[in-house]
Amino acid sequence: MRKRKIMQIMPADGWQAVFRDQNGADSFEPIVCFALIWHIYSTDDEALEYHVIPMVSSEKGIVLADENPHYVTAVKQAN
Repeated sequence: MRKRKIMQIMPADGWQAVFRDQNGADSFEPIVCFALIWHIYSTDDEALEYHVIPMVSSEKGIVLADENPHYVTAVKQAN
């Protein structure tokens, strides 16, 4: 069982999340913030990891980008 907990959020000015559809076309969504996530992979809470995952706006509200199966990566916009 995998549990996740947001430990901290950080600004993401100028960053976009990349999503790829079934035809291979990429779309870009602004990242609202980056979240430092604590992952727990075992019932005894021993196997844990930290990851930084972007958060985006969706019809569900502000969500972790990797909850969308089409999420690929985060990119910084060119100036």
